[in-house]
Amino acid sequence: MADEQSNTQKIDALETNELEKLLYLPAFTNFRDVLWQLNKRAANDPKALEVLRVFGDTMFINDERANAFSSWVEHKQVLSTEEQARVEQALKRYTGRNEQFFYSVMHQYLRIFGRVGYAFLMGLLDTRKISDQNACFVIVALCRHSQNIFDQSYPPDSAWTRQQIGQLILKLFKWQKKGFPVGKGFKTKAPRQDPSLQNPNTPLEKLVNRIAVALGQQPEKIGYEEAQNYFVPAKKKDIVAIKKRFKLPEVYLEFLTRFSPLNVGFASSELLAAHELIGDNESMWLSNFDQPDNVLVIGTIGMSGDPLYFRLDLSAGEDAPLYTVMHDCWDEEDAMEIAPSFLDFLESEAEVLESIK
Repeated sequence: MADEQSNTQKIDALETNELEKLLYLPAFTNFRDVLWQLNKRAANDPKALEVLRVFGDTMFINDERANAFSSWVEHKQVLSTEEQARVEQALKRYTGRNEQFFYSVMHQYLRIFGRVGYAFLMGLLDTRKISDQNACFVIVALCRHSQNIFDQSYPPDSAWTRQQIGQLILKLFKWQKKGFPVGKGFKTKAPRQDPSLQNPNTPLEKLVNRIAVALGQQPEKIGYEEAQNYFVPAKKKDIVAIKKRFKLPEVYLEFLTRFSPLNVGFASSELLAAHELIGDNESMWLSNFDQPDNVLVIGTIGMSGDPLYFRLDLSAGEDAPLYTVMHDCWDEEDAMEIAPSFLDFLESEAEVLESIK
């Protein structure tokens, strides 16, 4: 772990042009650390953003280049005609595979182009090459963005059958023929939130407020389990169970208790809500990683969905470092410190979101 931290610190200290050179070394393998550092810098460093673009332009070669391309798109506010064509080419190439890449780039495309991008996304549905999962992503994204409720009577999209996907695609084609009219939205009550989000005072309150403001607090389908981009007080029973099971850093426990994230669109990660924490740490997908007993996964990070975790032997205090490892293994020698504390992690997420909102 000490060697890993030392290597990370060395990479952090490098100039952007030096990081660029590392990416093209024949024997270089530590792409994750370099791309993570470039992604952090890209919000304020045009050179870092350009490095991501150039390295990611050949995204079809490997996952590292695809990750760089996705990160570049996340930081863009507008796209030139040439850049738009490149993004559309990427989405067409990935309609049948790499769902994480497709999901990320498709949502960024919709963020940039809005209603103007509907026709292109509908074209992706009108192909036999698109996977069921990617078709679900497009259907849900179009319904939410346009405030239509075509899928309201259906189960969650992860449980849709191929027949249900086909039914929804037909509904969307009828909607397209009408000129993509805006829907009436989901008429349900938004979840309760901690009042401090309107008048933050503590460092934690201020950081959550910054993230909430950057996200715009725009819900998708509203309801406790389905709310999007909301921070809500956790249910008491969930916090009682968590405290019995884990010794958490005080700041993170307060975050979960007062600001449990419900499908929040963080800049580079997905954090578990309080009601998901225990179950996901016991689930089969985590056991496939040979997860050590001394770690607590609190979410995932990056395009590959690598686990984001605390080391429980270092978490008995006010705050603690956050780490990640490759998603298909669990080797502590390859672990990477993402942030020296949970508050530092929130700060970095806030900065990126504020740069692209």
